[in-house]
Amino acid sequence: MARKAGAGRRRRQGEPAQGAGGRTPTMGRWLLLALGALPLAACELPPVPLPDGPPVLVVDAVLVADQLVQTVLLHESLQNGRARAVLGAHVVVRDSASGDSLVFLEQASAEPCLVEGLPRSLPPQPVGCYVGTRAGFFVQPGRVYRLEVRTADGRRAWGRTRVPGRFTLVSPQPGPACTVRPDSQAALVWTRADSALVYLADAELRGLEPALAPLGIQLPEPIKLLGLSAQDTDTILVVPRDLGLFQRLEYPQPLWERLARGLPAGAEARVVVAALERNVLNAIRGGAFNPSGPVRASSVGGDAVGVFGAYTRVRLTLYADAPPRRAPACRP
Repeated sequence: MARKAGAGRRRRQGEPAQGAGGRTPTMGRWLLLALGALPLAACELPPVPLPDGPPVLVVDAVLVADQLVQTVLLHESLQNGRARAVLGAHVVVRDSASGDSLVFLEQASAEPCLVEGLPRSLPPQPVGCYVGTRAGFFVQPGRVYRLEVRTADGRRAWGRTRVPGRFTLVSPQPGPACTVRPDSQAALVWTRADSALVYLADAELRGLEPALAPLGIQLPEPIKLLGLSAQDTDTILVVPRDLGLFQRLEYPQPLWERLARGLPAGAEARVVVAALERNVLNAIRGGAFNPSGPVRASSVGGDAVGVFGAYTRVRLTLYADAPPRRAPACRP
């Protein structure tokens, strides 16, 4: 009988510990994407020419669990690749169980939709920005919400989403920050989130300049590396090894060779793992509508197309120091 990989040998220094069930995480378990069109990482909806007909109302609404400020973007895709902001709309999100509602107010510019902690950027076009905020967290993990949009000219749009359940980081501990040995890898392990289909990993690496300068590499920081899990059972990620597979052409090869050894001394990795529900996933991977950019599946009904989805997230910052000076040492 073939010997199980890794059995009967000692783990080398800098090698990540095995995950749940004795598995060692492998990069093959993660689909790592350059998510230029992902609503979470970059809400890029570049306008493209449409067939003859009326303007198409496009809704971009992604709720974030346990966040005070929620945002909705509205625009119209016109012919000849043009776009127009949708202003004067009535936008509300309701909790299906309690009937409680959050009203979104139109903003004078699109800048308020760039909320701290929400990894999204504005579409490169005119867009209407609507912000909803209140005391306490309106959007809660595991709950169902309904979107209602009514434009000034009477068009209506609606959608429904179930926010993925709350999940927690199992390893390493303690959170939200801990210290790893320089030139080592860290295995992040978390529990599964109900209603989540995949997990998005968004990492910002800082403090790499001292290690990269001798290699003749100068890169603006932070260096952002992204990944998308293949399925909801993929709850292990090795940092930094399992990041940036499809971003290899964006950065020089010596960077990847250096990261293969682990985080260099003095560096840090700020990692956000987000559990995505079906509507957000369908907006990423394609579908039948193409009102304003890449083909994607609409989760908005009525007189509009677009996405109404949600995600739940956990955060962890890893520091590479010896001895620990910015946070306690990481424990499995």
